[in-house]
Amino acid sequence: MSAAQPAPQESTLPTPYQTPGLDGASDAAAGDVAAAAPADPPVFAPRGAVYGAAPGASVVTLQARKAALLVVHRPDGSVFFAQQMKAGEAYRAPPPTTA
Repeated sequence: MSAAQPAPQESTLPTPYQTPGLDGASDAAAGDVAAAAPADPPVFAPRGAVYGAAPGASVVTLQARKAALLVVHRPDGSVFFAQQMKAGEAYRAPPPTTA
């Protein structure tokens, strides 16, 4: 028997992609950011009508920064909620249902 041979050139990994402009960033700095405790989420301040679920029942709230049409579909594709939102109006998504 002979000694183990090095892996052929085709099986080595390519060099990792370096994003242009981030040459000074190190993996240690990225790890420090990821390890930092998440900041408190911003408090929702309604600036208009709020549609949808009750305040305590919702985890997701969408607030229009400018006039927009919001259409929410059920999993089967039917429309659950549709509203022409004015700036400041919000929609609280109901909690997901389990079947």
